[in-house]
Amino acid sequence: MVSPVRPSTAVRAAFVLVTGLLALAVVFGVVALVSIGIGLVRGGESLLYGDTLRIPMQVSTEKLGPVPDDLSVQSWVGATVEVHDPTVRQMLLQSVSGIGPLLVFIGAMWLVRGVLRSVMRGDPFGPGNVRRLRNLGLLLAVGGSLVELLDYSLRQAMFEALPPTPLVDLGVEGASLPVGALLGGLAAFVLSAVFAYGAQLREDVEGTI
Repeated sequence: MVSPVRPSTAVRAAFVLVTGLLALAVVFGVVALVSIGIGLVRGGESLLYGDTLRIPMQVSTEKLGPVPDDLSVQSWVGATVEVHDPTVRQMLLQSVSGIGPLLVFIGAMWLVRGVLRSVMRGDPFGPGNVRRLRNLGLLLAVGGSLVELLDYSLRQAMFEALPPTPLVDLGVEGASLPVGALLGGLAAFVLSAVFAYGAQLREDVEGTI
């Protein structure tokens, strides 16, 4: 049953914001695909990255010389490697690394938009929202973990695609646990249980009238 209550300003603003973010993400995804196509045609010079790739790496501090006794440095520190005139393979590895998180973001915004749309219609505690929230939990928990594994594999492949650097020891950041995505997925699962309980209560109330 759809409630005649007018949605609050906060809900309407959230719906507009989520819709805008979704549209921007889709546009950026199209631009990323066009950039890859241009990079294939130009032999590695893509639209987004041009003729120079800036690749995040890690460098070992063992070969950087001695440091004072009262100064402590980590074994590996962050660094950026600039690759001029990248190959097609290097361009593809760099470009694909941003597509996985973008797809997860687009899927999440689409599901959140569906939830907000039902709230604006005055029918938040329906089976559709329970399904959306469960899918959102799966997307964040499973999709976020798969994206992290994919990103780690791409970092390894990019490291192998770089020319040798005899003066320094380069490495890549290891795979990490996507804590933010897992917490977001857990929150979505909890909300889906709350919405399912609300939907059951509504059915019980309507059944007694």
